[in-house]
Amino acid sequence: MAPRKKGQLGEQLKNGNIVQRVLFAVGAAALTVGGTPLGAAPAAASDAELEDMVLTTDGLKDFDAVSAPVITGTVAIGQTLEAALPEAWSPNVEVYQMGYQWLRDGQPIIRPGWDESPARYYRLQAADAGHEITVVARSHLTGYRETLRESLPVTPPMLEFAASPVPAIAGAARVGGALIAVPGNWSSTLSLTMKLNYQWYRSGVRIVGGYKSTYMLSPSDEGETFTLEVTGSAPAHNTTTRTSSATAHIAKGIQGAPTATISGDRIVGSTLRAEPGGFISGTIMQYQWYRSGQPIGGATARTYKLTGADALRAVKVQVTGSLAGYINKTTDSAYTSTISMGALAGTTPRITGMTQVGSVLSARTGSWTPGTTFQYQWYRSGQPINGAVSPGYRLTAIDAGKTLVVRVTGFQTGYGNTDINSEPTGAVAYGALAGTAPTISGKAKVGTTLTAWTGTWTSGTTFKYQWYRSGSPIKGATAKTYKITKSDRARIIKVAVNGSKTGYASKTRYSASTSRVG
Repeated sequence: MAPRKKGQLGEQLKNGNIVQRVLFAVGAAALTVGGTPLGAAPAAASDAELEDMVLTTDGLKDFDAVSAPVITGTVAIGQTLEAALPEAWSPNVEVYQMGYQWLRDGQPIIRPGWDESPARYYRLQAADAGHEITVVARSHLTGYRETLRESLPVTPPMLEFAASPVPAIAGAARVGGALIAVPGNWSSTLSLTMKLNYQWYRSGVRIVGGYKSTYMLSPSDEGETFTLEVTGSAPAHNTTTRTSSATAHIAKGIQGAPTATISGDRIVGSTLRAEPGGFISGTIMQYQWYRSGQPIGGATARTYKLTGADALRAVKVQVTGSLAGYINKTTDSAYTSTISMGALAGTTPRITGMTQVGSVLSARTGSWTPGTTFQYQWYRSGQPINGAVSPGYRLTAIDAGKTLVVRVTGFQTGYGNTDINSEPTGAVAYGALAGTAPTISGKAKVGTTLTAWTGTWTSGTTFKYQWYRSGSPIKGATAKTYKITKSDRARIIKVAVNGSKTGYASKTRYSASTSRVG
């Protein structure tokens, strides 16, 4: 602080009157000159004008000799200063006839009024450090004009901390860890209240907002070094800053000890779900499922649907977490209990086709667990039909009048076999023989033999014949051939073929008639 300009306090004689250049008045413990606090210039007067301000007082004498006080004692906070007069005033002034006012940068230091001798002493306070301290002496000798003299200033130096150690940094120097400020044992002089402030630096660059006693390391801090700056402040003390040594380069973080688990039913066909455990939020997970120690191809999702290959085996999941700034962490779940065989799901099969001898019936399996294979068995009136183990079945004569059922058995690795029966059909109807009209070979002439040709019929059909003469059956003419007699002359001949087969309704077909017998 620049030294305050100190006016020379003196006396002069003007117009036959004693003129004192400064009037000292005490009011509310404030020292004033011409109504202005001592040490401050009047609003409308320059320093030169202040020197010439006078107040005339009649009938009072001037001191013959006065001297400015001097400040003695150790100029340090907590020490006591004394105001002393290096030379006696003339006429002599007793101690009790002198008053003193101590000033800080020209402003009165508040204390109760103008004390007598005790006011000669002043104990320097913390607020005085670095400021100019002066003292004003005043006489009040009866018959003499009051006279003021101000000392030269002294400036108590700022204090230094009694202890201000270099700080240290504790904590784990890895991403996710916390660096902890260890400031050490600071102490102020005179046990004054002090305050410590912190500032963290990343590789020498000040961290905005890094002013707390702890600093949480983030992924962006990986590979950097950190220092800590501790700044101590206290009243009357020089602000002091100490800087720690740098940490090691910040290492990748550690995910801790997450433990993967598996939820879901341990049965083929069910879906298992991996629960990664205590990974840090934001971690990217990768999964691999294992069966009896071997990785399962393609099983790299969080969920896994148990297949037949898992039946009577155990599975586990391996979870690998990756997060920027952290070491990848892999954790394996425990193996499950033995996976139970699954239960195939299937709907009731149905039978399609005409329920008539000779027709083909088909078994429709319906909806089943994907991957299921099937076996079939046909039943006639509750009894298995030997060899009828295909999806299709041709109705035979023996089926006529009977009902049929098909049993579908589902198979799949890892699942128990499942049998489901269809609803029974209605009674099987007799078959309808298929046959073409017969033909006749031979000449229509008396004495000639005619032959009946059946044509194409349902396989296995047996035949009966009946020959007709002009529309009437010829008695006894029931063979495949017929020899024309005289009774047939001028008549026409035709043949009826009757086909029959077990399980089929019999059927008769007629040939065309011959020309008239000649």
